[in-house]
Amino acid sequence: MLDTTSHCPTIAPPRRVIRGQFLAKNRLTNDARARLAREIFIGTVEVADLTVGQVARLCRVSRARMYRANRTPTDTLVAAWNAASKAHRIEFAQRVGVGVVWDDAVGPAVG
Repeated sequence: MLDTTSHCPTIAPPRRVIRGQFLAKNRLTNDARARLAREIFIGTVEVADLTVGQVARLCRVSRARMYRANRTPTDTLVAAWNAASKAHRIEFAQRVGVGVVWDDAVGPAVG
């Protein structure tokens, strides 16, 4: 008799997926949350789409620091420029030099 089951790989049961929003807003009892934590830990439940706050807490950083980590120097310059008054912008151009601002920023951007 042919035995086809002895060489078949074991098929793992599908993992249940829960979203970060569910973790943030569920009203489970303490016992149910403990069971869920255990299921996540042993791998029978998968967590997807964590919220920004959840990721920040897991990594022990603030949300603001997390956002700043992705900022480029250009983002920082744009934010500073937009926050500056007209007088500060004029002072900036005078300190750096109008020619430098034109040659290094305005000229290449225009043409």
